[in-house]
Amino acid sequence: MKALLLALTFALSAPAFAEISMGQKIQLQADMQRHIDSVSIGGVYRHIDISDGSVRALYPAAGHPMILKMTQQDMFVLCSEMRDDQGASLNVDYYMAKTDTGFQVIRTEIANRAPLKALMDKGLVAKL
Repeated sequence: MKALLLALTFALSAPAFAEISMGQKIQLQADMQRHIDSVSIGGVYRHIDISDGSVRALYPAAGHPMILKMTQQDMFVLCSEMRDDQGASLNVDYYMAKTDTGFQVIRTEIANRAPLKALMDKGLVAKL
């Protein structure tokens, strides 16, 4: 009985991360790519390092198939890889929100995985 009560308590307190459809996964990936294309200039995604004002030219390398779900509303995190002029790889995290017509990027973190890890540690983000 004690084990059942403990399991029930955990199930009710754990955040719900329902699966999403394959169509939604495809839409998320397509909308992330559309965002990358829309802010790129001549195939270059420019990134300003706020700490020193330097501008880096980044080039899309690969999208990652993993999709993370946030507990708040219909929000997701997708990841991709970019490369700089020297060929160094950088992870990019795109925080996306559902809209009436698909999904929109509302925040981008370049080579800064700490915020995502913090959200995961708090149980606010999980892999689908």
